[in-house]
Amino acid sequence: MRQVSLLASLGVGLGLWTGAAAQVMPDTSAELMSFRIAADTSGRHFAPNSFALDLTEALGRHDLSFAYRFGAFGWPAAWSPWGASPQQVELQFSGTAFNDLITGRPRYDLLPTALLRTPAVTENFIYGMAAVAGELRDLAAEEGGPLTELHYQAGDNGLQRVTAVHAQRLNALMPGTGHLHTTFAYAGAAAKGEYPGSRLQRMRQVLLRVRLRAHRMSMEITYLHNQRRLGAHSGVVGDELVRYNRLIASVSGLGATRRDVRNDLIATARTRLIPLLRQPLTAVLSASSQTLRFNGTGSVGAEARLRRGTIHLYQDLEAGAHRARFALEGRTSAASADSTQIGEDSQAQWRLTLTDAVRFGSIDLTAQAGLHYLVNGWHGRGAMGLRYGWHSGHLSVNAVRASAMESHVAQYGWSAYLAPAARMPGTVTRVTARLRYSVRPWDLEPSVFRQRVSSVTDYLEVAPDSAVVRHLNGSSIGAGIRLGFRQRTRRGVYGEAAYGIMRSDYDAEARNGAQPDWTARATMGVRYRLFTGDLILDVSVVGRAWGRMRGRVLHSSTGLLMLASSARSAMDPSGTLDIVAEGQVRAATLFAAFENILSGTTITPGVELVPGYPLPAQRFRFGVFWPIVN
Repeated sequence: MRQVSLLASLGVGLGLWTGAAAQVMPDTSAELMSFRIAADTSGRHFAPNSFALDLTEALGRHDLSFAYRFGAFGWPAAWSPWGASPQQVELQFSGTAFNDLITGRPRYDLLPTALLRTPAVTENFIYGMAAVAGELRDLAAEEGGPLTELHYQAGDNGLQRVTAVHAQRLNALMPGTGHLHTTFAYAGAAAKGEYPGSRLQRMRQVLLRVRLRAHRMSMEITYLHNQRRLGAHSGVVGDELVRYNRLIASVSGLGATRRDVRNDLIATARTRLIPLLRQPLTAVLSASSQTLRFNGTGSVGAEARLRRGTIHLYQDLEAGAHRARFALEGRTSAASADSTQIGEDSQAQWRLTLTDAVRFGSIDLTAQAGLHYLVNGWHGRGAMGLRYGWHSGHLSVNAVRASAMESHVAQYGWSAYLAPAARMPGTVTRVTARLRYSVRPWDLEPSVFRQRVSSVTDYLEVAPDSAVVRHLNGSSIGAGIRLGFRQRTRRGVYGEAAYGIMRSDYDAEARNGAQPDWTARATMGVRYRLFTGDLILDVSVVGRAWGRMRGRVLHSSTGLLMLASSARSAMDPSGTLDIVAEGQVRAATLFAAFENILSGTTITPGVELVPGYPLPAQRFRFGVFWPIVN
């Protein structure tokens, strides 16, 4: 913990010492994206008041990717871009990594979904397959006064979730020193679960954010506390008809539970350190702790506690047509002394990155170079991007050579449930191209990619609840196309259809259809404004389909989704169909959804995205989002 305290003291001292430098912009959000080649963050991907369970529902609509979902709050849903392992995606929150401290998987389930902006995906991320940024909305700044938001969802099988948010903007303690923005949120959820042993027993979340916006500086402190306790059974057993019948189905590992307790403290300071530079220096410091406890059947179980401290500094520079960023990030982590099951050694890694963006008329060019320090030394990485835009569309081409990500359990194992492996400097090389062409009312967007991985960490199931670490080698290639019709219309019919194919040539153990060879989705809806605009109604039908696959299996003790053993049978092509209605009555928004309506019928007896964990069949959900300006 000494390292964390030292980093925190350094960051606070830096912010106070430089507080009187010069005027800076008050925005403190740590932007880790490319400067001028940004991902599409249009509202069609995600809305803060939507009925999504977590970010994976929005990320699953990203072209050439696949989302492994359980259809339940708190369960370890995952997202896999370009055929990559879902553990190789870095999730970012308020300028710092938000992956699991112990297992390394992105913790989409721990983010405050109701408070987030639209998530942004960075393809040219040189320290993993991709980066997903989930940033808090600045509620007090948006509304200008005290604001209270209530988010409520309910549905079948005892499912309910509530989030209460209050944000307020106040004058600072002394006149002329700026404004103080405060945000407090509490969230809780519970569910009996679709099958025995699936119960979400406890889900609690508390968020507190204080932001000072002054003339010469801005500072922000965010605290996020999460508790999760849910069933961790090993899957539904039986033949197809029995397995999909929730009334008579049974599960293996009925009494198993998995519990997470996590605390994150994030401090951000932004001010001008060098008078000759117009752009301010931003410092982000975070201290995180996590406890993971698995209680299996009988007396079998495992527990681990880990702490991590992070410091991230970045400085923007401008010279002529160039816009550059210099970034330095350091992380240190250590397990508690009594967590010998995952090793006690402290670890440190450093990231040094220089990015430059330049514009030539309608052409944007970016170049990125970085050094990544791991236990076995420094490794060079880089990326390049080109974007050419015109009045009706744009073409973008990106190439990246990135470092593969490693987790604590990959190096030290997890009790008797996961065997470790030696740490290796894995790499990812990828080229992507995307064309977007718009002629009202149509949008056309084809895309292609080619990717090769070398010694990239993944996990392979060898028996139920038992796995080993594997370092994969091979390549994948894919192409997709999306067609949109009147997607931004405020009245009338709109629609979207997308189709993608992918082929992989990995090591023999991984050549098992972790993802389907093809995926498709389609949306058809209608929007109306009724009663002189007091009611905005949006009704849509959403369909998804995918090809034959073995999928990724859940490792119940850690929550990792890993490669299935060759003994498992592949799942046949399948799909889902949902009907969603959303109505906005002045400030309030109400929604109702009838999900997976074909499951449990003669057409489709059941649907699985993760083997052994069928999606809830014919589930009805409803909810309300109600902002109150005090």
